[in-house]
Amino acid sequence: STADICLVALDYAGLSADSDKIEEFLRKFPNVKKLVVDLLPSTGRVHILDSKDILSSPQQLDAFNCRTACVKRSK
Repeated sequence: STADICLVALDYAGLSADSDKIEEFLRKFPNVKKLVVDLLPSTGRVHILDSKDILSSPQQLDAFNCRTACVKRSK
C-alpha cells in the first residue's frame, strides 16, 4: 500500500524493546511516517516521533531500550 501510516504503541516497549528492530522495521516499511508512543496511563504524555528524523538520527530510538521490568498499570 502507498498510504501513509501512523503507528501507535502503548509505552515504548509496546512496540519493541530492541531499537535495532524498530530501525529495521522503519527502513523496510517507508510508508510508516510517524510513531506515536502513548504514555498517558503512566505519565500523562504522548510522544510523536517522525520516521525520517529517527532514521537520520537513530539515537532517538534509545528510549525504546527501556524495558527492565513489567510496568505496573494499576493497583
